[in-house]
Amino acid sequence: MAFKMKLGVWTPVSYDSESGFYSATSSMLEVAAQNLKVLFLTIPGERIYMPKFGIGIEQYIFEMDTQPLRSSMTARISEQISRYMPYVKIINILYGTEPDAHTLSVSLEYVVVTGASVSDKQEVGFEGKDGSVATSAERGGKDRYASRAEPSHT
Repeated sequence: MAFKMKLGVWTPVSYDSESGFYSATSSMLEVAAQNLKVLFLTIPGERIYMPKFGIGIEQYIFEMDTQPLRSSMTARISEQISRYMPYVKIINILYGTEPDAHTLSVSLEYVVVTGASVSDKQEVGFEGKDGSVATSAERGGKDRYASRAEPSHT
């Protein structure tokens, strides 16, 4: 069995018999996807010693879908990624709505630049609905991202 170097931890943390105690990332693409999830879901001021860190996507959940809102979100996403994740280059930020479902989704197309190499285009998406933010990104055909705030169904 060949040793696979581990670069980070998938969240939510879960047991993985292949990786050891927890599921771990083993490529820069996986690290970038995980770090983007953290960056999008962290509310500015939430991270100790880094008060400006985070996009705070949850803050936009109950906002009206307007062009100024999308411009503000695009500026925030671009600024945060360039500041905290300079190895990620944004290709496109796409917005989608489902008015009947009261949903706004944000999809980020990006590449990971490491040294002289550039990854294939990757995508991560965020969707706000019913007071929660669900994130998704594909890894090995499985969705590794769970909703940060689960809506109650009582």
